[in-house]
Amino acid sequence: MSQPRICISPDLSLPLGLITETTAIIGRRGSGKTNTGVVIAEDMLAAGLQTVIFDPLDVWYGLKSSMTGKSAGLPIVIMGGPHGDLPLRDIDGTLIADFVVESSTPVILSLRELSKTKQRRFVADFAERLYNRKGEASHRSPLMVMIDEASTFVPQRVDGANARMVGAIESLVRRGRASGIGVMLIDQRPASVNKDVLTQCELLIAHQTTGPQDRKALDSWIEAHDDRDQAKEFRDTLAGLTLGEAWFWSPSIFDLFQRVQVRARRTFDSSKTPKVGEIPIEPKKIAAVDLEALKEKMSATIKEKAENDPVILHERIEDLEEKLAAAPTSDNLSEVTDLKQWVDTLAGKLDIADIYAKNTTAAHQALRRVLDKIGGNLIEMMDDIGTALENYPALDLPGIPETEQELPHHPPDYGLDQSGVCLNNFQVGAESTNGIKLTGGRMRMLAILAGLSPRRLTETQWATLAKLRKSGGTWGTYRQQLKKANLVIAGKHENYATPPGISAGGGRVSRNSNQMLEMWSKGIGGGPARLLNAIAESGPFDNRAAFAEFVELAPEGGTFTCYMGILSRNELLDPSALPAITLNPVWFGSIDKN
Repeated sequence: MSQPRICISPDLSLPLGLITETTAIIGRRGSGKTNTGVVIAEDMLAAGLQTVIFDPLDVWYGLKSSMTGKSAGLPIVIMGGPHGDLPLRDIDGTLIADFVVESSTPVILSLRELSKTKQRRFVADFAERLYNRKGEASHRSPLMVMIDEASTFVPQRVDGANARMVGAIESLVRRGRASGIGVMLIDQRPASVNKDVLTQCELLIAHQTTGPQDRKALDSWIEAHDDRDQAKEFRDTLAGLTLGEAWFWSPSIFDLFQRVQVRARRTFDSSKTPKVGEIPIEPKKIAAVDLEALKEKMSATIKEKAENDPVILHERIEDLEEKLAAAPTSDNLSEVTDLKQWVDTLAGKLDIADIYAKNTTAAHQALRRVLDKIGGNLIEMMDDIGTALENYPALDLPGIPETEQELPHHPPDYGLDQSGVCLNNFQVGAESTNGIKLTGGRMRMLAILAGLSPRRLTETQWATLAKLRKSGGTWGTYRQQLKKANLVIAGKHENYATPPGISAGGGRVSRNSNQMLEMWSKGIGGGPARLLNAIAESGPFDNRAAFAEFVELAPEGGTFTCYMGILSRNELLDPSALPAITLNPVWFGSIDKN
């Protein structure tokens, strides 16, 4: 008897071995990509294979009911959301991963009711724990992790807030196969999905894709996988695919390049877009879930977790040590011995838990962000204090140290490298130049103009790169001092270093376009930097609205308007290209996008 397969269409079926492979399903909204994902999930579940589905929109619950909604569908447990069999909290990622591994239960993780911050926490905890537990010899059974709206969890832009989550999922994609883990990414915007993760997918299922940025994003996958010159046919037909039609392309794993009309799902269409005047229909019958058995399995997982939780272990050790101290030395000797063994065992578990906690990437990154923020604020505060002290030279204040001695040991990097040495780490008490000390903010201001010579900056650009408020007193004081010392020529529209200023500021620094991009990204920071890099990596964009959609911001919203204003005021966008959004060639020539 032949083994069941995954039926995609009458003329294409895939082996169940797909469960441990990496797959990407992409296509514009309404092209049929979710239906394709459901079709694959249906046949995996019907074959008794374990599937875990990240569902940020709460649209996968239809798997539990028939196509008409009048009879039961497939046995899968829903955690979280309005259709959940069990609740899901953002702090339960590790617990639920343990449950998934130990019970072999297929689950839908409905994340719709969690904020983005809480989703990131849950997914990072879950993915890390899943990867570690599936690595245990007793748990290396096949498991498919399906991630809908994949760009939410593995975005192209990785920063401190999502780095741990992206890293955890990347580990599943890159190294999960050895532990029986397969991953399927589903998204409408391949340009928004992390390229390093997307190119790891061995099977590409591409529905209709029309956006130039999205088609361009697929080139990275094509370059990594196409060894038979099939790209031209793929590119020429991609925009013309009809609803439900897709290219299935896997040169290495399945030796497959086929254009297919994917079959309709057999279960209830819970992802269907509601039409005007149409009353949404909910399924009347769903697959039964043995909640008591489920709770029993979950209770066992919770008990195991409690026995290894650092906080609980601390409490239990304290309690046992109190009993041990109060125990007699001669009577009940066996009880005392057992108690001592318990303390030693728990202490050993706690040592392991503490080591894990101390090395948690998220905790380290969170602390680093806080320290960097404090350091940045201290630098600006010390600059202001230094200016105030200079304005009162007659004050006799013995014991007050040089301002720069109070700076943190590792201030934030402003990107002003001189032969690999950060200018923030200048020597305390630098030599006076024409009557002023080149320390702190003054040195940063001068180094910027010196390093960029012979370029001339506007005052806004200069202040942005110096990380000082143009309207602040510190900026005005330092600017005037540098000007009087004949180190800079300072005006509203043109600011540049004089020959003595270039020498005192460390000399010119040669930067290519990518280094310019890095310098400006650090200068403007945060959200504006994210937009700047999006233009560099995926631009140009046809207009403001297209760009806003790409970066997932409202085109007329305050956040997008503010970020775009910062880019415009610093003249980082090409004004001659409007309404297209592209980088200003004055600053950025040819960006290397590899």
